Amino acid sequence: MNGNFGEPIAKMCNILDMVMVRGVSVNRQENYPEDQYHKYIDNEDMGLVVYTPLDITDPKKFIDPEKNKTMYDSYKKVSE
Repeated sequence: MNGNFGEPIAKMCNILDMVMVRGVSVNRQENYPEDQYHKYIDNEDMGLVVYTPLDITDPKKFIDPEKNKTMYDSYKKVSE
């Protein structure tokens, strides 16, 4: 049996169960309320959840080049 790119699939493998959540802090006090995020969950429920703050999903926010330089400043602490 072959997998991606014709590579053989090992007869023994480890299957891990995990969920990756991106875009929010583990310290819940640093996060916005859930209704202020766009929540993306992968279509196969394989464990990927991405939270994107709604105010940086607005295309109008990208019009001003000077504001673009600082619009992510409040979110840097979450991803660090």
